[in-house]
Amino acid sequence: TIDFLDNAGMAHVEARIRQLTARLMSKLEGSAKVKLRTNRAASLSAGVVKADLPSVDLRALDAKLYASQGMAFSVTAEGPLRGMRVSPHVYNSLE
Repeated sequence: TIDFLDNAGMAHVEARIRQLTARLMSKLEGSAKVKLRTNRAASLSAGVVKADLPSVDLRALDAKLYASQGMAFSVTAEGPLRGMRVSPHVYNSLE
């Protein structure tokens, strides 16, 4: 809610989102199966991470992750911008 964000402070919220996205990008970059589409430069990225798993049916993976973990992604299933996009937020954990 807005009250939660106001109490946390927007600087804290931004720092937390950057921490979460940086950690996620680092983990994704460590896999040969993943193509990171988000620019790592802080000035060129925000609280969104997009990655592709070229050998995976992204729609099926999205459905599986939502059913098993409650995780929601935005999927571009084909074309030059193919990938899954996620937006970590201040209340997400590092796990």
